[in-house]
Parts: sequence; structure tokens; C-alpha cells
Amino acid sequence: MKFGVNHKLRILLILIVILVLLFVSIFLDFSIRKYYFNKEVEVLLEKGQSLALKLAHSEFLSDYQEEILFLSEFIGTDIIVINRDKKIVVCSEGHHLDNGMYMDWEELGKIFQGESFIHHGENFGFKDSRISVAVPIYQDQHVRGALLISKSVDTYRDMVNDVRKIILMVGFGAVLLTILITPIVSYRFTKPLSQIIESAQKMVLGDFSGRVTVITKDEIGALAKCFNSLAKELEKFIGELSREKDKLISVLESMNEGVLTFDQNRNLTLISPQTNNLLGVNIDSFSLSESPEGKLILAMVYKAVKRKVLVEKEIETGNKIVSLRVNPLKDSKTGEVIGAVVVIQDISVKRKADQLRKEFLASVSHEIRTPLSIMQGYTEALLDGMATTPEDNNTYLLIIKDEIVRLRVLVDDLLDLNKMEAGNFALKKDYYDVERLLNRVKRKYSSFQNYIDISIELTIQPDIPLIYGDERRIEQALINLVENAIRHTPDGGRIIISAFCEDEKLTLQVTDNGEGIPYNELPYIWERFFKVDKARTREKAGSGLGLAIVKNIIEAHGGTVGVRSVEGKGSMFKIEFPIN
Repeated sequence: MKFGVNHKLRILLILIVILVLLFVSIFLDFSIRKYYFNKEVEVLLEKGQSLALKLAHSEFLSDYQEEILFLSEFIGTDIIVINRDKKIVVCSEGHHLDNGMYMDWEELGKIFQGESFIHHGENFGFKDSRISVAVPIYQDQHVRGALLISKSVDTYRDMVNDVRKIILMVGFGAVLLTILITPIVSYRFTKPLSQIIESAQKMVLGDFSGRVTVITKDEIGALAKCFNSLAKELEKFIGELSREKDKLISVLESMNEGVLTFDQNRNLTLISPQTNNLLGVNIDSFSLSESPEGKLILAMVYKAVKRKVLVEKEIETGNKIVSLRVNPLKDSKTGEVIGAVVVIQDISVKRKADQLRKEFLASVSHEIRTPLSIMQGYTEALLDGMATTPEDNNTYLLIIKDEIVRLRVLVDDLLDLNKMEAGNFALKKDYYDVERLLNRVKRKYSSFQNYIDISIELTIQPDIPLIYGDERRIEQALINLVENAIRHTPDGGRIIISAFCEDEKLTLQVTDNGEGIPYNELPYIWERFFKVDKARTREKAGSGLGLAIVKNIIEAHGGTVGVRSVEGKGSMFKIEFPIN
């Protein structure tokens, strides 16, 4: 059985009362006996000295025998008078002593020497316990005899027993009263403690709203007030922590990066939602060490915590390149490493962009070097007089002009794209006819169709309203899409340019039945440096700027551009504008 503070306090109070009553009883018993003994001795000495004084002036020690016997009966004592010869001359005790008996008591020697004698117990031949007083009887400065007065303690015992009964009754009443009162007293002391325990148990479960009722102004009341203040501060602090945690979770959920946190024992303490998607495996605190990625992360965490340094590594998982950065976490006060944080970032686009930049630089270098080489060659030929006829001279000059135009187009594309991305791209907007625009684009490629076997068709919905925008830039975007389709469509292919209105939007589509775009390359086609594998294109590949220019032009008009492509079946580029 488990005793609480309430029961322990009750038992303690009852035990204290019992011990106090026991101590008081013993003390009273001792005090009463001592008081009675001293009082009786005082009375007996007074009577004995008074009677000894009378006997001192009598001729014979037996002169006051009648008076002595009366006094003995009156005060309830036994009186014995002994002469110098140690013989009893007067005796009120009639049981085993009588007149004329010789008394050889050891104490008589002290009395005859002039000393008084006081004794408690059996003495002077009495078989029961008594209080005895013996005084010398003088005559002319000489001891002529001894006077002994003794009194039984039976009356004293009766009185002490009565007092003990009274004390026992009072003690029993006090214990009973204590048993009745202690629940009230202990309740006042333990109720705040019980409330504190109950509130503390709620705190363990995350409920900090519990408060303790203050019913006293003593230390228990002060403790209750302190607990209420602590609970209030904890509730406020935990609330702030909860809000900070919610903010942290929101931040982690909105991040593209994955985040893992570990303690110093490499136990996983936090994992963000994006982590599993980035790593391509399901990771938790139990399965972390089961996958190669998890084992690598644990090894990096161990190294970061052990050496207190940043650990970085790039890995390939699935079709992605992932960067792992492990940073040790340090205590702000002690500087000790208390764990590690792992940041997981998909750098596939970055690596692809780096690769595209390299390819772009190589492509631009090639695009510039080739016309420059041609221009240099034909210019040197002209200078060396290799053109012997005016026709040859004009041919060389036309070739040089074409290469200059080619360089000009490349430079213009780069300049336009830089302006668009820098926000310095101005549109000259006005209302224009979509059908007229599409017919003009088709006419530009009519002569081109004589060299390749690709048909270009128009599908235009009737009664398309006038559209507000920069007609020249929209035409530039369509031309880029058509040229892109031509490069990726083999002979005998078909390109369809469509225009229709739907849901208050104008939709322009350029559809081909060419080779299509590989699925893994679709996310990168809008990059300014991207070019599809040259082996899949026609003789002349573009600079990789066309689709990037298209995207910027359309978005500058408040529209959207997208693509659907199936490898081996063709592609469909879709542009949408709000009609108004």
C-alpha cells in the first residue's frame, strides 16, 4: 500500500500528539510524586519537630503517650518514640512493634548523633513502602531519644492512579480530536501539492493551462504562487516555441532543399518533406542505414561531428545529381558540437546549365569562327586577285555579306535576350490582325519549301478579334518556333500553325510530326544555352537562343508558353494570351 503525503502527515501528527501526551504523562506522574513526597516530608518534619520539642521538656518520654496516639490516629501516621537505650517507649503501631522492644536500627546511630533522617521505602522494620521521618529529641543539648513518624504511601498511590486515569482520558480525547482535525489540517497543506502534481502531469502531456488555488499565505501558498508563475511562463515559452516550430516547418516545406538534423550520437531528429524525393528513397530513423545514400549520410555526419568541419559531396541518385552538405551544430554557450545538419540540394539543373554554358561557348565560338574564317578566306582571295571576273568578285562579296548577316543575327539574338532578362526590353504594342500575321509568317517560308520537302499549313479560327501587343515581337517568336520545327522535322514532314480563341484566351500552336524531344531534356529547352543533340537535327543547328527568346517575349506580353512532345512522333508548342 502506497501512502501519500496526506496520510503520512496525518500519521505524523497523531504520533506527535501521542508522544507529547506520553511525555506529559510521565512528567506529570514524576512531578506529582515528587511534589507529594516533598509535601508529606515537610508535614511530617513539622509534626515531628513540634512533638520532639514537647518531649524535650517532659520529664519522661512517655508523658505524652495519649496525645501521641491521638495524633497518630488523627493524621494517619505511625509514631514511635525510642529512648537513649534504643527501646520503644511509645508506639502507635500494633502489628509487629510494641513498647519495650529493643530496636537495633542502623539509622538510630545517626539520629542519636543529632541528624534528622528522611527515607522513602521499606525501613525501620516496616514491610510496606512508607515515607519515614526521624528526628532527635534533645534535653539540655543532649540527645535523649528519637522520634520516628512514618506514613504509608497507599493513599499517594490511589491519588496518582486517579491522576493517571485523568491523563489517560485526556490523552485519548486529544488523540481522537487529533484524528478528526488532522484531515482538515493535512488537506490545507496537501491540496496545493496535489494540484501542483496534477498540473505537472498535465504539463508532461503538453497542457500548461493548469493553475494551483492559493488558499494560504505561508510557504505552501508561496510555493503555489511560484508554480502558477512558472506554469504561466512555461505556457508562454512553449507557445513561442510552438510558433517557431510551425514557422520552421513552413520554411522547410517551402524549401526546395531537403534538410536532415542529427544529434551527436547520429540519431535522426528531423527530416523535411523534400528529402525523400531528392534522394529517391524513403528514409526515416529506422531505415536510414539500410540504403547506400543513408549510409553515406551517416558517414558524413560522423566525420563532421568528429572533426568539427563542413563535409560536402555530390552523388548521383536516379536521374538527378544531388549535393550533400553536412555542417556540425555547436552549442552557442559552450561551443561543443551537439549534432549536425544535412542540406540536400538538387543541382541537376545547375550542372546542366554549366554544361549548357560550356556547349554555348563552344557553339558561339564555332558560329563566329566559321563565318569569320569564310570572310577572311574570301577577303584574302579578293586581295590576292583570285577573282578574275566581275562575276567572281560579286560572288565573293555576296558570300562575305551572308556571313556578316549571319553574325549580325547571332549578335542581335544575344542582345535581345540580354535586354529581356535585364528588364530593359521595350514593347511597341498596338492592335494587330492575327490572321494577317500568320499568313505573313507562312509566306516567308514559301520559297524555303522549294529546297526541303516539308509542308507548312495554317489552321485559323474565323472571326478572331484584334489582339493588343507587339506584332513584330510576336512574329519573331513564331518564326523561332517554325524554324525550330523545321530543324527537327525530316523531309516529308508536316508543320501546322494554328490559331483559335477559347475561354477568353488566344491560343497559337506550332505542331510538327518530327523526331520530338526526349523526355529528360524537356525541362531544359527554355534555357538560353540549350541545344538538342545535334545528331537529331538537320544540317544547321541553331545557337540555342531561339526558345529562350520565345519564352521571354511571350511572358513579357502576359502570356504563357508550353510544350508537349513525344519522342519519335513530334512536338506541339502552345502559346496563350488573354484576349483583352
